[in-house]
Amino acid sequence: MSYEDANTNVGEADDISSTGDDGTNLTSTEEIDIWADNSELIKSQVADIVNNSESLQDELADVGELADWYIDKGSLDTQAEMTQTSLWPYVVWDTELNNLWSRMSDELDATTKEEVLSEQRRWVSLKEKAANLATIENEGGSIRPMLVNIDLEEYTINRCYKLADIYAKTLNESFTIPEKESGDLYGVYIDDEGTGEIYSSLVVNTGYEGDYDITIELYRLCELTGKGTLNANNEIDFESYDGKVKGVVSCTNNGASFIVSEATDSVVYPEEFYDFELAF
Repeated sequence: MSYEDANTNVGEADDISSTGDDGTNLTSTEEIDIWADNSELIKSQVADIVNNSESLQDELADVGELADWYIDKGSLDTQAEMTQTSLWPYVVWDTELNNLWSRMSDELDATTKEEVLSEQRRWVSLKEKAANLATIENEGGSIRPMLVNIDLEEYTINRCYKLADIYAKTLNESFTIPEKESGDLYGVYIDDEGTGEIYSSLVVNTGYEGDYDITIELYRLCELTGKGTLNANNEIDFESYDGKVKGVVSCTNNGASFIVSEATDSVVYPEEFYDFELAF
């Protein structure tokens, strides 16, 4: 079952594929035609990776190399070219996501399959909204479409690793999801209350001085914006710009949370806990 293909709306792909030493289908030219529709070529390349990988861990690593290859062989001379080039790594990972699910769906037990399918539908319905939240500061700018593509690629990478982790258990394979480190706690985390719509959101962006810019929207009632600094527990100490709210933000590959430690003249109160179960 396929969830959602990338909406490329570009021309037909050229037949420029060849097979590398490791069996992976790679293009034979120094650069790809970024304006052509490379989606069928990517499907072939991803299929070759799947067929030649000894484990899911190796498979995802090789898909990552393929995504990087599209950036290396793309064109980065103008903003329009950078934006179009940034589309193809996202398509690579989106193709891997669909490929993973088509294999998983035949092997998962009925209960697990329904749980994964339900969460995946919510994820698909929210991923573009999450990317728009992450890039809202660039609204109207020519760079924003590129940033959206980059974020969508990152979200899809995260999702692929999560699905692969579930699939690996079915296959009795060893599999590791890379943990978030101190430099990559940024992201968009959403509580949709199981609906596929945003009820609460936590947006963590990297700041200019090694800190974090944080926006927390809670149940559509209030918005908290402020700065965050990394603490010794690899969590983020948050303080709102108006100084009325302090708390701790915890981010993982499976979601995030915010606990209020101090609040003055605010709609939130100390010790309140907010959970954002969908990570992008």
